[in-house]
Amino acid sequence: MLFRSEGVESVTCDAGTRYREQIQRVLAGHKNHMDFLRFCEAQMLWDAAMAWRLIDFLEANPGYTVVVLAGGFHSWKHGIPKRVGKIADHPLRVILPSGETGSFGFDLTQEEADYVWWIDA
Repeated sequence: MLFRSEGVESVTCDAGTRYREQIQRVLAGHKNHMDFLRFCEAQMLWDAAMAWRLIDFLEANPGYTVVVLAGGFHSWKHGIPKRVGKIADHPLRVILPSGETGSFGFDLTQEEADYVWWIDA
């Protein structure tokens, strides 16, 4: 397995407004005080690592179509897809599940996903 370290030294909480708001919402639910900046940087590093792994596979296997199954905020356009777009030029489409209560706690738009897969309760 190849591990790339490019960009690791410069991981910052460059999540964008929408992603930052969601990280703050998640942290608000924790009883222990957590350092927002460190949590955000960890989230960005995690997204970047998954993006690099995806790019490595795509470059080693041209012509393949890949389906990535990852946690909600890693999967939306602001997560792994944004990191892939910063590193390489691979076409991506984001399909996210939603339902009556909304998996994300809000209605999804084209800003978050290309397609929404509606799941009844």
